[in-house]
Amino acid sequence: MLGKVYWAYLSLFKFIGHPLAKKKRSKKRDSETVANSTNLIALDKRATELGNRYRGMGILIGLFGAVVIFFALAPIGLRLNEHQAHLMNYAELFLMVISICCLLYVRFSRLHDRWLNVRLSAEKFRYAPLIDGKRDIQEIAKSLNSLLEDQIKYNKRKAKDYKAVEEASTVFTVFIFFSAFTAAIGHMFFSYKWLILITAFLPTLGATVHGINRFLGLSELESEHESMSEKLVEQLERVQLLDPEADQEQWQDASNIVYGLLTGTTDNWAHIARKQTIKLG
Repeated sequence: MLGKVYWAYLSLFKFIGHPLAKKKRSKKRDSETVANSTNLIALDKRATELGNRYRGMGILIGLFGAVVIFFALAPIGLRLNEHQAHLMNYAELFLMVISICCLLYVRFSRLHDRWLNVRLSAEKFRYAPLIDGKRDIQEIAKSLNSLLEDQIKYNKRKAKDYKAVEEASTVFTVFIFFSAFTAAIGHMFFSYKWLILITAFLPTLGATVHGINRFLGLSELESEHESMSEKLVEQLERVQLLDPEADQEQWQDASNIVYGLLTGTTDNWAHIARKQTIKLG
C-alpha cells in the first residue's frame, strides 16, 4: 500500500513532466546482473519493498499536513454550517493523529535503517562477482559487459525519471504561484470567501510538493545517476577496447576498477538516503 503511494507520486509527476514516461519498459530488471541468483533477487525485492514503504510513509505524512490545512480553512472558504465545521475539525484531528502514528511506526520499527541495511547488502551481493579472482577471462569479460550495459540503462532511466518529476513539480509550483497571485488580486475587489482556499491552501500544497521532493532527494539523485551513467559509459568503452587475448590480470584490473566505481556510487546513494528522515511539520 505505502509502496504504491511512492510510485503513484513519482508516476503522476513523470507523466506531467515527460510524455515519454508512458513508454513501455522491458520487464527485465535493468540492475539485475545475476539473473539466476535467488539470494540477489530476494534481497533486491525486500530492499525495494522496505524503501517504497518508508518513502510512501513520508509522502503520506506530507500530504496529510496539506489536507489538514484545507480542513482548517474549509469552514471559512466554503461557508460551512456549525455541524459541517465540527466534522472538518474532527477530520483535521484524525489526520494529525494518523500522522503521529505513522511517525511512531517509522521510528520504532527502524524502517529506515532496515531499508538501508538490506539495500546495501543487495548491492554488495550484486557486485561481488567482479572481485572474484577465480574466474577465467571469458567469465570476466561477459560479466563486465553485461553489468555495465545494465547499469548504464538503469542509471540513465533513473536520471530521466527524476528530472521529469522535478520539471513537473516546477511547472506545478509556478501554476500555483500565479493562481494564488491572481486570487489575491481578486480578493481586493471581491469578497468571495472561497478565494482563501486559493490564496492560502494552494501555496501550502506547492510547499508540500517541494518538501516531498526534497525529502526524496530527487535533485541529488538525478545528478548522481546522470554522472554515474557517464562514468559507466567510459568504462564500457575501455572494456570493449581490451584485447580478448590479454592476460587475466589486465581483465581483473578492469573488473576491480568497475567494482570500485559501482561501490563508490552505492556509498553516495546511501549518503543521500540517510538524509531522507521523516519529520512532522
